[in-house]
Amino acid sequence: MTHVLLVFGGEGSEHEVSVMSARNVVEALHEANYEVTLAYIDRTGNWLAAKEVDNRDNPTGKTISLNQLDIDVIFPLIHGKGGEDGMIAAMGKVSGILVVGCGPEASKIAWDKDLCKQTLSEHDLPVVPWVTLHEDDALAYDTASKKLESEVLFVKPAREGSSIGVSRATNEQEFVAACEQAFRYDDKILVEKAISGRELECAVLGNSPDAHVTEVGEITTTDGFYDYDSKYVSTTASKLDIPAQNLSPEQTKMIQDYAKRAFDAIGGSGLSRVDFFLDGDGAIYINEINTMPGFTNISMYPKLWQQTGLSYGELVSELIRLAL
Repeated sequence: MTHVLLVFGGEGSEHEVSVMSARNVVEALHEANYEVTLAYIDRTGNWLAAKEVDNRDNPTGKTISLNQLDIDVIFPLIHGKGGEDGMIAAMGKVSGILVVGCGPEASKIAWDKDLCKQTLSEHDLPVVPWVTLHEDDALAYDTASKKLESEVLFVKPAREGSSIGVSRATNEQEFVAACEQAFRYDDKILVEKAISGRELECAVLGNSPDAHVTEVGEITTTDGFYDYDSKYVSTTASKLDIPAQNLSPEQTKMIQDYAKRAFDAIGGSGLSRVDFFLDGDGAIYINEINTMPGFTNISMYPKLWQQTGLSYGELVSELIRLAL
């Protein structure tokens, strides 16, 4: 019987998202008869033994070390810092333990939005125009607006997820406040041209260069901004359409091709969700690559694969098979 170490929680701002995802994944693992050990990472970074996802108080104070466990594979269900940035993949590599998902190098590229945009651009893939800022840099709104040819700008941390720390700016006052907000989460931030249009997503499953992609899904929101609550909390703030409606066959094929090429460009393995914008003129832009997308009840990644006929449980088992 394959022994899986499911790691969830984490120090980052997506801690609760990881817990929500873990509830579903652990149920799928038990149903598929995997032997499962739970490792809960608390908000201070301690690895603690947990009997259940929803029982994490750990009264014994027992900590977990990879060297103490006889496991076959790690499922690092950490969204964001300490997991999606490649840290657990690197730990597994050093310890000689197989890990579900992208390796440390691919994870690092995808997690750093600036580095990811550079990598995708080098592979002739379309990305949203951007400017990178560090804490000591000075940039006025007017300068950024002219350079990016947009009066509406989005400011975001370079290494953060789930729309955390992201703000919209249309003047100098909003721009200064947006930069201050983003710098609370990272010492490197991105200023991006606002793309007015549709938000589309495509799921990738497999090991590069032999990965497969799904149909294209679309997200529509009630307030026009796909924020943290829309993604993980509210069941009414956003709507998922799978497959996306009113896309031409050529647009669908191009988005699927871009998703596969982006996955290959970072050296992906296991899984990723590639997010896109489609503007009013029909131009397609890659927004970002998520190497450990959400597995909650309202998450797009598993829903896209369910549309192809791959159930949630089959998807989890396939990810473990790919790692092995």
